[in-house]
Amino acid sequence: MAKGDPVIIEKSGIPSYDTAHTPTAGPPAAPTNLRLSTGGLSGQLSARYKPDRRPSTNEVQVNTGDPNSEPGWHTKGIFQSGKAVLNGLTPGACVWVRVRTVGLNGVMGAWSDPAEIMVV
Repeated sequence: MAKGDPVIIEKSGIPSYDTAHTPTAGPPAAPTNLRLSTGGLSGQLSARYKPDRRPSTNEVQVNTGDPNSEPGWHTKGIFQSGKAVLNGLTPGACVWVRVRTVGLNGVMGAWSDPAEIMVV
């Protein structure tokens, strides 16, 4: 018996799992600290944010009109961790961006506060 000894458990070759941290089944909190910057190419921008959970999968949406108009938001992609590079945007346009985290079993989290940038 290993009696919790990590060296013996590792040498046994039997898969082991940490059960001290149970996954949270509820929706993730909104990502925080959304920061936008222009990308290295024309029509590109970079979004950085802090998701509530790590590792994380996040949906990023853009809006070129009123950020308070829900029909104006369009999904730009699904990204891993806290960074997204968005391509194909119109140079000179003002773009709003928001992010939410995908939780367990596809439960979607709350949207971040939107941030605005002018695309170069």
